[in-house]
Parts: sequence; C-alpha cells; structure tokens
Amino acid sequence: MNISDIEKTLPNGFRGSVLRKITVKNRAYELKLFLDIDVSEPGNERSETKRGIIIVKDLVCFIVNDSEADILSTIAQGINISESGTVESLKGDLYIPGPFVEEAFRHYFFMPDFGEYIFVSGKDCQFELEE
Repeated sequence: MNISDIEKTLPNGFRGSVLRKITVKNRAYELKLFLDIDVSEPGNERSETKRGIIIVKDLVCFIVNDSEADILSTIAQGINISESGTVESLKGDLYIPGPFVEEAFRHYFFMPDFGEYIFVSGKDCQFELEE
C-alpha cells in the first residue's frame, strides 16, 4: 500500500488536514505522521475531524524541502496541509530532492503556511484512523 491508496479512501484526501506530530525510527526505517483529518462528506456543512496516523514502513527518505523552515517550533499548533499527491503529479520547475528508490512510492504534502513541501518515500505503509 502507498499514501495515494490511503488518500483515495478519505472523502477529502489529506486536503485540510493538520499535521500534529512526526516520529522517525531510524533503525526500524519507519516514519509516523500524526494528523487531524477532515472526514466530512463533500457538501456537508458540518466539519468532522478524526485523528489518523500514516505509518511508512521501509522508509527511503523524509525531507522538508526548505531546511530553513522551522516546522518543529510550529508543530505544537499544527501544520496545515493544503494539498497532497504523488511526486510524479507535481508540475513546474520544483526541485525534488532524493534519494528515491525505483520500487518505492514518492509522495508530497504541501504546507501553505511555509510555502514548502514535505517529501516522503517508502516501500509500504499503513493507516490507522481513530473511531
């Protein structure tokens, strides 16, 4: 499974989500992204948010595009995600850092408050949504 597969199961994908916490287990090659996810159906006037965790297994890389972006001091308040998708779907002259492995998925999250991207590459992932 990859992040795009997970995104397709959510009514709004990861658009409108808020990143709350990031953990990386280097020796286990594992990344966890803790998010508040908008799960309200399109057209519904009431917003419904649930907590979810993306667990990336066999992590290849995790990169914040601009090393000057101080996301760690901001993460306590949450970091807004305005769009998300495969790296291959990005258009324009954006420099996409590596390393990337051919059999690994490559996904991005855009943080509008910073005008920057987070890039994630891994070979497998799972998703947990709190009920």
